[in-house]
Amino acid sequence: MDQPVGQPELLKEINRTRAFEVLKSVRVLSRSELARQTGLGEAFVGSLFIAITTSLPEIVVSLAAVRIGAIDLGIWNFLGSNLFNLLILGLDDLFYRQGPLLAAADASHAVAIPAVVAMNALFLIGLTYRVMTKRFVVAWDTGAMAAVYVAAVALTYLLRGGGG
Repeated sequence: MDQPVGQPELLKEINRTRAFEVLKSVRVLSRSELARQTGLGEAFVGSLFIAITTSLPEIVVSLAAVRIGAIDLGIWNFLGSNLFNLLILGLDDLFYRQGPLLAAADASHAVAIPAVVAMNALFLIGLTYRVMTKRFVVAWDTGAMAAVYVAAVALTYLLRGGGG
């Protein structure tokens, strides 16, 4: 079993993620090209590859927080990032001049909306119901969240638009 990580180690792990921030902008710029060349579609590439890549800093912070026993820090890292990302979507709409931003979005993004609602509902149930034991590797609520995510990614793939 790993030793608990102290505060200096947490800061080191957070600082290591700064390299991902630089790489993030490069990867976002190449998203359209990747979607075009593979035929996977921008919605699918964005929902899977870009989302995972840009979430790496949050993953590192949350895992480090859990390792040192700062569970609330890990949870608020997720919640704060989720709230801020929704704010960014509103800012995107503010600067999009061709009309409503969501009206111009690929229809396959509609898969993410019920998935996000379902995953947040499971998160809320998990916070209020407080599962005391794990029957498997994870508690039922986190397992259900993972299943919803996998289903949403699969459905996004099936409904993907063209390469551009």
